[in-house]
Amino acid sequence: MENSHEAIIATEEFEAVQEEMARRKELGRAYSDKAFHSKIICGDCGGFYGRKVWHSTDEYKSVIFQCNLKFKNMKRCATPTLTEDEIKQSFLVAYNDLMGNRSTVLADCELIRQTLCDTTTLDAEMQQEQDEMIVVSELMQAHIKKNASVAQSQEAYALETERIENRYNAAFEHYTALETEKEKRTRKSKEIGTFITTLKKQPLAITEWNERLWITLLDTATV
Repeated sequence: MENSHEAIIATEEFEAVQEEMARRKELGRAYSDKAFHSKIICGDCGGFYGRKVWHSTDEYKSVIFQCNLKFKNMKRCATPTLTEDEIKQSFLVAYNDLMGNRSTVLADCELIRQTLCDTTTLDAEMQQEQDEMIVVSELMQAHIKKNASVAQSQEAYALETERIENRYNAAFEHYTALETEKEKRTRKSKEIGTFITTLKKQPLAITEWNERLWITLLDTATV
């Protein structure tokens, strides 16, 4: 039953977590409760940073994060190794800088949403292709009906059939591409909307690590 009691987690935060799970699935990475997985990207090669354990069997044991491909490429990535504390501190600084300009950021996000996520033109083109497919389908029906009632060259009939099929397929393929683009823009619009709603509710400054904010506000961070 919806809206029967106060939510334990805000709707936009729940949606953000679902989007994060979908993002990791799309990247081919299994979902994990580890906050830094699939979040930090190497600026040199585009690979993900991963958790590594140094000196795992002695007193100098430490946990660090570095590019997973750092030693797998012919040219080693020059991006630095990071500790968990360094990542957290960098996020605190970035968050406070962001919130210091919150009104500007929100206005820019809304402009991006209206400009890049608009589907008006796509909707019009999709309707045109739908109309085209209807027309071509009717042409094919008339073509088949004529062949059944009027003697004609079957070679010419086959060529005309192929021409009509190609016309239909072209319209269908274009429609499918437009539909995919619309879904992409709609999804992005929702993501930006969730970001805007979440950002409006957050404190203007934080002094300690907040994993919830890291998950809900950050897509990826490039080192």
